[in-house]
Amino acid sequence: MALRWRYGNWYIRIRHGGKDHLLSTGLTSKQEAKRTEKSVKSAIRSGDFRRLDDLERKLCEQLLACSGDAIPELPETVSKRSTRTPGPEPEEADQYDLTLWEAVEIMMKSPTVACSSNCERHQQVLAHHIIPYFGPERLIKNIWIPEIELYLAHRREEGAAGSTIGKDRSALSILFRELVKHRLIESNPMEFVGPVDERDGEREIYLSKADFEAIVARCPHWVQAIVLCMYMTGMRANEALVLTPEHVDLEKRIIRLRKDETKERRGKRVPIHKLLVPVFEELVDGKAPDAPLFMSSRQGAARIDSVRKPWKIAIEQAISEKGLTDDLRHVTVKDLRHAWITNAMRSQVTDIVREAIVGHSLKKKTIEARYITVSDKDLLDAIDAITFDHGKTDVHIARLALKKKNPAAATAGKNLLGKSKSHRVA
Repeated sequence: MALRWRYGNWYIRIRHGGKDHLLSTGLTSKQEAKRTEKSVKSAIRSGDFRRLDDLERKLCEQLLACSGDAIPELPETVSKRSTRTPGPEPEEADQYDLTLWEAVEIMMKSPTVACSSNCERHQQVLAHHIIPYFGPERLIKNIWIPEIELYLAHRREEGAAGSTIGKDRSALSILFRELVKHRLIESNPMEFVGPVDERDGEREIYLSKADFEAIVARCPHWVQAIVLCMYMTGMRANEALVLTPEHVDLEKRIIRLRKDETKERRGKRVPIHKLLVPVFEELVDGKAPDAPLFMSSRQGAARIDSVRKPWKIAIEQAISEKGLTDDLRHVTVKDLRHAWITNAMRSQVTDIVREAIVGHSLKKKTIEARYITVSDKDLLDAIDAITFDHGKTDVHIARLALKKKNPAAATAGKNLLGKSKSHRVA
């Protein structure tokens, strides 16, 4: 969390419009400041300002004013309808005269959706793709199987990957599921819409030790620490970038992540390779317990978006100066995790220990994982046994063609912030 204590209250640091902004909250409780920061970031990203309290809305207005934007007013026709309680009684007006906008409001008010780890992702999909395509005033009764299939085909024509379209399908399925729960529709049309083919997004990438070292040598120092951590621990980028000194136990050489900090929503222990200890000692030195471990060149908390560009530049330099394979251009920061898993497998690390370290997104554990206890010593023995030189770089990607530019998506955020449209997205 980018929080700073100044002048007797907590300030939050938020990046918007390519700049970092420090905003005073007037709050003395760190927990309240964290919640406020999360709400403001979510609202700015999704374009949904409905659920903000007075303080959060004021901070959003300050932030948007710096880039010449403003929080849009809700259209009067929508505002009147939004006061209607979800799940009308049978004697009320036609239940099927519900608009997409109202349906989204009902969905986002659901405790199941609001508490979901994917809530923000659903907001972004709705704000930037689904609502701009159908229109906020489109009646739900006019969005059915043929229209949904046309929408998914439209997304494919835009160049969206199968996995991305799968997220759109998931958001639509949850939207209609909530309407069924409120007895606003009788059935979920998504049950009759086939699954999305995600094979075009499949990636099998192994990055050799020599190529990795050539790339790292050309990265800025602050990026080197991040990619080394990912390459030698198998952590996801989002897991690595939330680390603070509190997460790292250098004496035991264990990183401990809470369940809300992992994709699989379970706590996880990540062992630190003995060769990585000096790197963490340098990172932890002199930092407050809750300070971000990885800092960018601007002395703010590093983000995955800020790492991608220097990583790509380093790859181009390595290809140009060392004559490395052009396939390296397709290797992303996230592929470092793939390389770690391959190195662990080729170093004879057992499946149980390997899975305990990298984690997985499956909801259910295997029988072995359920009954076998993996100790800290097991993790350390495994990580120290891993070697990283197991062959040449190998790149297999189902779809190497670059995604087509999507002008509509590129401007959707600005439109939803009031540049050319007056409505908001719930």
